[in-house]
Amino acid sequence: GSPLIFVDRYISDENLSVVTTNNFDGAYILTKKLIEKGNKNILFVFHGKSLFTTRQLDRFAGYQKAMLEYGLESQKEYVYSDRPISKQPINSDFSCLNNIEAVFLSTSWDLLFFLKILDQHGLNNNEKLDIATFDKFSFIYPSDAEESLIDKHINSITIMEQDHQQMATKAVDYIISQIMHRNKQTIKSFLDSTMITLKDWAIPFVGLDSYTHPPN
Repeated sequence: GSPLIFVDRYISDENLSVVTTNNFDGAYILTKKLIEKGNKNILFVFHGKSLFTTRQLDRFAGYQKAMLEYGLESQKEYVYSDRPISKQPINSDFSCLNNIEAVFLSTSWDLLFFLKILDQHGLNNNEKLDIATFDKFSFIYPSDAEESLIDKHINSITIMEQDHQQMATKAVDYIISQIMHRNKQTIKSFLDSTMITLKDWAIPFVGLDSYTHPPN
């Protein structure tokens, strides 16, 4: 009988309330942006520590929809930020990295780690990548070496920025309504995100919250 709402991630059940980002539409728009830049060989990279969350699955589904609409082949790989580079699944088959033109990272948390994997194997040295991902808050401050990786491997980066404040506000308002008015109505709220194209690498590294938040 207690009021309950899922925030950010959810369980697919018609009787449960949820407020989250529309990850499917956001990923679809991001993927189309990569394709419109002329990219055809686009790799989707899952954050391995939360593979089966609705957030990641919805983003992958949005990516797949865009790829299918343009007659392109979907490709996926996994990055585990808690494992050394030598223990990454991607190490079993480097061929997926040889010809990629763009990468959709499920979370910006994995950006620098993915670039280190790319660089360690000496792949994609001649062409820079277009990157698409969600959220800039999880970027960490780069060292000089990491900044050189960014300059070496990245052509552009486009981010879908979620409105976390709106998400939290809607969730709390719903809980208060449940408590005060005994309102048992179920809500399904999927919020739009904002697309940002970064032109200055200083942008994502400004502010203390860029490294105090948990992984996206």
